[in-house]
Amino acid sequence: NTLSVDNPEHQINIVSYPNPAIDVLYLQISDATVFNEMNVFSIDGTMIEHRALIQDNTISIDLHTFALGSYFIELSGSQNAKIQFIKAK
Repeated sequence: NTLSVDNPEHQINIVSYPNPAIDVLYLQISDATVFNEMNVFSIDGTMIEHRALIQDNTISIDLHTFALGSYFIELSGSQNAKIQFIKAK
């Protein structure tokens, strides 16, 4: 899945893979300097994980403790983005 965050001055591309994911979900961000925080929420709105980001263009999320189902990732900073993914198996 690819998400583009459009800003008239700066476009950011975010690729999440694999989706659905089993063990690990990866986020590839074209410009990680715009995000400084990540929150993962279950479909019912419960926060599952909070992480301060250190401007890394690749983020990995360990899904071993996640129950099967749909989740949302919110990235925030000078830009904001929301990504949905599915934890399978």
